[in-house]
Amino acid sequence: MRHSAIDPLMIIGALLLISSAQADFSLRKIEALTSFIAGSGMDKPWFTFFGRSNGGTYSMKICNENNCCSTGILNTEDNNWEEGQTDWFVGRQISQCYRFIMKNNTDVTLSLHHKGSNAGRLEYVKLHSWHTASYYICEINTRLDYDSSVEKLCVFQTAGDQDESEWCNGSPKFCDLKFNQYLFPGTHNAGTGQSEGYLRCASKNQDLNITEQLDFGIRFFDLDTISSDSLSGCDGLETGHGAAPELGIYQCYGKVSDLLDEVKVWMEEHTSEVIVLYFGGLGFKDVTVPALVEILKEKFGNTSNVRMNTDYKEKGDWPTLQTAVQEDARIFLFIRDNRVSDEKGIVESIKVKPDQNKESSPGAATMLSSYKAGSIGSDCSFVLSTTRQSCARTDVDFIKLSLFSSYFKSGTDCLWHMAILCNKLARPAIDLCDKLYNEALNSTTVSETRFAPNFVLLDYPNYQTTQKVSFIEQCNRENEMRALKLISESDD
Repeated sequence: MRHSAIDPLMIIGALLLISSAQADFSLRKIEALTSFIAGSGMDKPWFTFFGRSNGGTYSMKICNENNCCSTGILNTEDNNWEEGQTDWFVGRQISQCYRFIMKNNTDVTLSLHHKGSNAGRLEYVKLHSWHTASYYICEINTRLDYDSSVEKLCVFQTAGDQDESEWCNGSPKFCDLKFNQYLFPGTHNAGTGQSEGYLRCASKNQDLNITEQLDFGIRFFDLDTISSDSLSGCDGLETGHGAAPELGIYQCYGKVSDLLDEVKVWMEEHTSEVIVLYFGGLGFKDVTVPALVEILKEKFGNTSNVRMNTDYKEKGDWPTLQTAVQEDARIFLFIRDNRVSDEKGIVESIKVKPDQNKESSPGAATMLSSYKAGSIGSDCSFVLSTTRQSCARTDVDFIKLSLFSSYFKSGTDCLWHMAILCNKLARPAIDLCDKLYNEALNSTTVSETRFAPNFVLLDYPNYQTTQKVSFIEQCNRENEMRALKLISESDD
């Protein structure tokens, strides 16, 4: 076979393009692993006496070339700095270091400062951008006590293809997966991260706003929504959370228009990403649904440069992620109400419970939810039972695993305490669902390769605790296996 000559200028141009794409590393989040060595964990301080506090805190100073940033004291509602635990800090939680720009393959130093009478030891700190393809690792392995610091050099690491122009949701491997074959990592009541609210312990499911959730790697957003001027704290169409708005039991967390503007800005900057906005919990539907449809069309209609995807409603089939990226129709919209049946860019979601059978309708999609408020107990194992009840169903379009419960299901523990227990079961639930679904598929005839689950929802997905791998990486690994299966089947 004769090969045509390769123009050296084309190679140089391609290398320059890739190099320029890699030129800047925008810091979005920090990962820290507390050492497994006994005595490495520390408690948060709860009193100060003559300048001395019990417990301990960490702060960081990060420098690259002649520029530096400071995180301030790192703290979340997760019980930070426990022995063998991984802690994440995202967006506002890293203060002025959010979006700090570092040059790839240049020296980066991290100064870790400890304060307090409870000594601690970190194994490493990782500095992440919005994706998982590269990061800086700073090996610490130093015990710090009282008012002390250590400075370490951070090394740039690659963990995947570096050419963002080839990516679909962070990797070229995922581009051939169809929308209904990809596993989307999701957040439950994602809009509660938009503001602090009140009664946070019982009603706030996220401590990251929508931009920070996107930076963390979330690609499915479950959004409770209401339109009201009469409820206390609500002003028009807002994201919220509450069981009975008609009785005033509802809390609003911010305007839907502001949230969608954040989404639009982020999606304009990250042109390889495909996301889902799911509006299931709708209060005062008669006024909320029309207002919601109107603003979604305004923000993501065909005149927008970040558009809603219309393929399923227009063609009757789901596109690949690559097609969605190439067409810049990267936002998939679902509303759980039949009034959207004529909206070509909005799919009606028909909720199905594990013990129900429901017929779909043209342009709609059946979505089975595993959610059932159960007792958390000591390990949240009930979510594996609800997974087992949900994942042998091949007669629905999508399976959504909801790995959380409701307040009062674990004594008086706050929602973030419950998340710490339930989030540990994300990977076991995904594996269990995959196994049960494949067994069910083997007894049926299907026209295309299918996978389950399609969506996995967590409260506080940034609370990794002692799991070795983050929720986002767990989903990435599952998607890699799905992509490999597609390749294997195409080779047969």
